[in-house]
Amino acid sequence: MKTVRKSRTKKKFEPFYSDILKLSQKKNISLSEARKELIRKTTKQQ
Repeated sequence: MKTVRKSRTKKKFEPFYSDILKLSQKKNISLSEARKELIRKTTKQQ
């Protein structure tokens, strides 16, 4: 059985695309802006 490793090569946190999409549509901001905001939120929680 192959063990699927969670992508550690990526940045510390990469929000789900669907979450980014929802946030950008809700706040009417660009995807990159929504991504930054999501990252900010989650890093605060940790």
